[in-house]
This record gives sequence, structure tokens and C-alpha cells, in this order.
Amino acid sequence: DWSSDVCSSDLYDQRMRAAGWRNWTMSRSQISDIIVSTARHNGVDPRLALAIAWQESGWHEPLISDAGAIGVMQLLPSTAEWMGFFAGRALNPRHTRDNITAGVLFLKYLGSMAGRSHRRQIIAGYYQGLTAIGRKRFWYDDTTRYVRSVSAIYRSLP
Repeated sequence: DWSSDVCSSDLYDQRMRAAGWRNWTMSRSQISDIIVSTARHNGVDPRLALAIAWQESGWHEPLISDAGAIGVMQLLPSTAEWMGFFAGRALNPRHTRDNITAGVLFLKYLGSMAGRSHRRQIIAGYYQGLTAIGRKRFWYDDTTRYVRSVSAIYRSLP
């Protein structure tokens, strides 16, 4: 069951402290509600946004990766900044709502590049970047594993 596969609490606490996050207050239920409403508002499949967020962070808001990806959607600050252009305002990847908005807008952008019906391409693009769109033969091995994992989560969601 994918829902029992949460981030290690020790690693989670360590990364929260390293990220400088002190005020995290949202429950997973609140986070999933924000993901769904933001996805619907932007014409993105809510199940896809939920699956990617779960794979990326387990819906933990103050998570930071070793690569510097931040928050629920695990965005690099440069990606959040880029998506702010589409949002018409600056998006702070450390702010949960902005992080989710930027992640959903990135999914929307990837959908416009790959075609909304090409879910696997969109997932690969989220993980690997634009080089994965339309070029499956250029997927890294870990991209293929990521696509399989997110796809399994996606299929398990109601």
C-alpha cells in the first residue's frame, strides 16, 4: 500500500531543520486538498499531481532534498522562479501553497509540451526535465523507475 510508505522520520526531521523550516502546520489532508484544488483550477489531472507529490515528498511540506529540491512538490528554486512567470507573480518554493502552485504549473507546462494524454512523458519530464519529453530512448534508468513508481501510485488513487 503506497500510503504506508512515508519518509523516514529521522531523515525528515533532519532535513526540516537543515532547510530552516520552523512553522509547518498543514496536515496531509490539507495538503492533498490544496493539490487537488490547484490542479483542477489549472486544468491538470489531480491524481497525477497527487501521485507526483507523494513520490516526491510523501506530502511533507518542509522537506528538502540533497539536490536542493524543496517542499511538497520537491522543486528546485529555479523551477519555482520560472513557474512564477506563468503565475504572474513570484512563487516562494518554501511556502507550501506556492510550492504546490509551481509544481502544478510545471505539470501543466509539461502537458503542453508532451500532450495531456501522454502521462508517462509528463512524469518523466517532471523528474528528468524537458529532455525526457518525446525522447524515451534518452530516459535515464532512474527516470524509468520513477515513471513506474509514480504510475503505480497514480493507479492506486481513487
